[in-house]
Amino acid sequence: MTQYYETLKDVCENALLNMYLEVSSNNRFTPIEKRTQIIKKFIKPKLKMSKYKVIKPELKRLALVKATISLESELHKLLANMQKYKGKGDGVFQGSCPIFPFYAAA
Repeated sequence: MTQYYETLKDVCENALLNMYLEVSSNNRFTPIEKRTQIIKKFIKPKLKMSKYKVIKPELKRLALVKATISLESELHKLLANMQKYKGKGDGVFQGSCPIFPFYAAA
């Protein structure tokens, strides 16, 4: 895997782990909106870090997702797609993106 995919994979996995740890510390059910909010809260500081400059457009897309969309399931789909497309190119996709199916380029 290239740096792009490794960095994106690390951020997605860490965002999910962070969300699951926060949810498990609460005894009550956590709704989708709250789960999405937790993931966004984890991702937003990464936008300013130079370490994540390679994946900044993808992080912006994830940070701007509506609260009604399950970001948790989208991250799982993203990780599955990354496994599927592993080693088949590199870089940011233009237009229709196979890795971000919920994102349509304007």
